Amino acid sequence: MDTNSITNRSIHLSASAGSGKTRALKERCLALLDRMDGAGLRLDQAVAITFTDKAAAEIKERVMQGLPEALLKKIIRGRQDLRISTIHSFCMNLLKRYPLEAGLPPDFGVLDERDQAYKVQQAVEDALEASDNEQGLMAPLSGFSADELIEALTHLLSIRSRIRRLEIDAGGAEKFLLAISSGMEVPAAEAEMKALIGDPEWKALFLQMELLLRSQPDQYEECRGPEHASLAAAADVHAAYQRAGSIKPVYFTQKAEPRKRPPIAKGKYRANAAFPFTVYESLCSQVQDVLSRFLAAYHRALAGREALSLLTLFFRAEANYQSLKLREGLLDFDDLEIYAYRLLKGADSPGILYWLDRKILHFLVDEFQDTSDIQWAVLGKLTEEIFAGLGADKPMPPTLFVVGDEKQSIYRFREANYRLIENVRARMEESLPPASREIRTLDRNFRSAPEVIGAVNSVFSALWSGSYTPSETERSAHQGSVRMIEVFSDEEETVHGMSEAEVLAREIRTLVDAGTMVYEKASPANPPRSPFSKEGSYAAQGDLFDNSPPLTTGAAAGSDDQWTSRPVQYGDCAVLIQSRTKLKEYEAALREEGVPFRVVGGIGFYEEDEIQAILNTLFFLWNRDDRLALAAALRSPLFGLPDQEIVDVFAESEDPIATLRQRQPRAWSLFHDWSRYTGTEPLAGLIHRIIQDTGAYIRFGRQNAQAIFNLDKLLDTARDFDRRGYITLQDFVEWVRNIR
Repeated sequence: MDTNSITNRSIHLSASAGSGKTRALKERCLALLDRMDGAGLRLDQAVAITFTDKAAAEIKERVMQGLPEALLKKIIRGRQDLRISTIHSFCMNLLKRYPLEAGLPPDFGVLDERDQAYKVQQAVEDALEASDNEQGLMAPLSGFSADELIEALTHLLSIRSRIRRLEIDAGGAEKFLLAISSGMEVPAAEAEMKALIGDPEWKALFLQMELLLRSQPDQYEECRGPEHASLAAAADVHAAYQRAGSIKPVYFTQKAEPRKRPPIAKGKYRANAAFPFTVYESLCSQVQDVLSRFLAAYHRALAGREALSLLTLFFRAEANYQSLKLREGLLDFDDLEIYAYRLLKGADSPGILYWLDRKILHFLVDEFQDTSDIQWAVLGKLTEEIFAGLGADKPMPPTLFVVGDEKQSIYRFREANYRLIENVRARMEESLPPASREIRTLDRNFRSAPEVIGAVNSVFSALWSGSYTPSETERSAHQGSVRMIEVFSDEEETVHGMSEAEVLAREIRTLVDAGTMVYEKASPANPPRSPFSKEGSYAAQGDLFDNSPPLTTGAAAGSDDQWTSRPVQYGDCAVLIQSRTKLKEYEAALREEGVPFRVVGGIGFYEEDEIQAILNTLFFLWNRDDRLALAAALRSPLFGLPDQEIVDVFAESEDPIATLRQRQPRAWSLFHDWSRYTGTEPLAGLIHRIIQDTGAYIRFGRQNAQAIFNLDKLLDTARDFDRRGYITLQDFVEWVRNIR
């Protein structure tokens, strides 16, 4: 088969870890570039999109290394370029080309993630304050505390790309809210409640039950006879719900299930000619049925009204958030996707899509399991022509190449939807003829030892049952290990009274001390070609479907002499922890065992000792009631007061600053001096004054040279904060507390 037939096909590739996924993507890209160059097309008519900047840089480097000299010269001389980027970079470039159509300033920038939490909190609080007196809006949310409302709105803003996509598809916020109302059956539930309490049978039923209970004087109050009469006379839904709630325990259990027997047992019931026990049983059943319908409708309507009120507040908070950003000419990463999708769905979209269809022929999407719904919505608009089978009139048929692995989807907290992999596969099979598509799987692992692959297979076979295809491993001659040490409680104690961190540190040291062997693969002089390459297996076969070897075999297996073994070193070990809250414990345990380590993406700049000391000083200068911040500052190397002295300072008087004046005059003098500059001097000037007056560079730098650079970084951050127009210490304190 010739190269043209390969590059004419859209490809869906499911590729397990270590199976050659990146290589397949690289070779596909090289094959497309080679053919486009031969057809006189520009190299930037193929766009490769991946999830992170690091991955984009890695793929670009690999592609550049594989380019022939002629193509490389075109790129180096600046005449053409490779388009390999993240989805956010792609969206930004699109918006930069059409800023006016997108409703954006042409010179917009991207918001620093450190500023995002502060702006979100301010936007939420402003929205709640402005809406507090709107009874109709806030009444359905009466069950929420202020903190719960803030938490709920903050969460909604964290998933706003999903909400905004639905809103855009619905045709605007008003239509979106109407769709939510209809979908949650709010109008139907409210109509049902009004119909029930307006029905003469409602009034007759509860009045009849009240009359019956009058004939049972010793049970009348216990069975809430008066409340039955009040419910019969309820004038509106709200009053009916309050009165229905008072008689609900009579007819329903604590689990809200209908009682199987009438409230008054047959032996205690005083039967009479007007109300025999059978009539009482029948009335109880009717009351249970009517109340069940009414309460179910009320709760459906309440849930719907809560959702609508929360979404209304979300749109207000989001508008505030947008205003805060655009006032500075900034967008965040979610905005890049939202504005790009709105642009491609708006009134100007036909012209924009026409330009993009002419400009871009091929899309390659890496790490597809980490793609979110709105990201695929953007790409879906750009690939409509491909799925519609159009583009035959172009110099080269447009194609889509997606590669991913459901098992490796780890970005759900960023709205990743691993199910999109199968959705796109189904759409390819449904929309594209067999000659224009290829569905393949790479499930042979060339990276990991059999024990590791066996553990992965065991876990996912249990999770996915019959739908999981076990991976195979090429390294059958090598031995690895997978161990699980279970922690039985939250008390930190596990085997032999050791903490989880101590067990882990001991395991690492034991591996190294025992000389455990690890294997390294030497790079072959002539690495095997990927099946997607120009000279790969597809090009050598006459019929792709009948004769080509399955992609599950991957590249040719390496011979034993390509591998070398050596004893494990500490640098071969990596520790992944769920959160950074206990990082210090792991660091202490590793030090105790003599294990050298380096923290990557660790506890954070704002948690370093020297930064904490300055911040605690600022916190106290802003809020003189923050005694904890003052104690932390005094205990830090800035002042170096011993614990007992600090205890005495706080115990002697309600005003620790007054006590400091008597016991620690130098410390008092510094705080008194800094207080005079708080609110009158720029933030950077105040921080510089604190550093200079306390000798912070020397106090922290003699213990850790990195501390000097950290203090300089804090000053740079403060200068940037001043430049952006934040004028009070409170602004900075709240900003820091939000990003930590």
